[in-house]
Amino acid sequence: MSYVELTVAAPVAAEETVTAALAACETLGGWVEKPGLFRGYFSPPAANLTDRFRAAWCDLAGEPCPHPIVVRNRLAQDWLMASRAAAKPIPITRRLWVAPPGVVPDAAYSKVVWIQPGLGFGTGSHATTQALLRWLDHGSPFRSVLDVGTGSGVLALAAVALGAGRVVGLDIDPDAIVGAIDNRARNAQASELMLVRGSTASLRPGYRFECVLANLDGPTLAKELPHIVGLCSARGRVGVAGLMLSERERLIDAARQLGLALLDQREDPDPTFKDVWWSGWFAAPENPV
Repeated sequence: MSYVELTVAAPVAAEETVTAALAACETLGGWVEKPGLFRGYFSPPAANLTDRFRAAWCDLAGEPCPHPIVVRNRLAQDWLMASRAAAKPIPITRRLWVAPPGVVPDAAYSKVVWIQPGLGFGTGSHATTQALLRWLDHGSPFRSVLDVGTGSGVLALAAVALGAGRVVGLDIDPDAIVGAIDNRARNAQASELMLVRGSTASLRPGYRFECVLANLDGPTLAKELPHIVGLCSARGRVGVAGLMLSERERLIDAARQLGLALLDQREDPDPTFKDVWWSGWFAAPENPV
């Protein structure tokens, strides 16, 4: 099977913008071949891909993309093998790591989540994912965890590794579920992780979790927040990420109206964006609706 490959030569500081622009063009996946060289992959024919990427960049950065772009056809095995060879273990906390299969972290560790780089982002390298992983580790063990927009399954698999008794990963993207199933098989303790294709409405009414995680874009998170809160048990925890700092106040106001109390927050600057990533950690109300 062949794919269309888009390569961008850009500074390391532009990684978030490149990643977001690739996602806006509906990439199947991507990776950083080396510092300053980014690759994204698309189903053929991927018409007008260069123009679409430049338009997405301009929307995100507020200026035209100044970096060279190359588009060509590639066989799937070419880029999958290369991206997997380039993957490195990522330390999240003193005890939690995310690593590609077969690559052992080079420091003391007690919990490792094995994630196979492939068709999609979600290897644990993004600042928003790391924020949720740190809070998850700090609050663990939770009796039950829901990961909304599970992607590769990294958050759900980390919850299992950290001792959660019941974990559900939820995603509307069928390719994401396929990838998460593959990653579940690579983590020996995660055999009971339940993966569901669908939205929060797919879950049984009255089903509640002690911790609900959602790493989504701002508009989607704003729409889903009432459902997310409704799925969290009394005095549970809600972790949200994927927003820009400019969206923080609106999200916090909406969360307060739903009874959430802000416990912690993180700001992770991106030099390319005219904003920074924002993530929040909330306590659910004592008497949820």
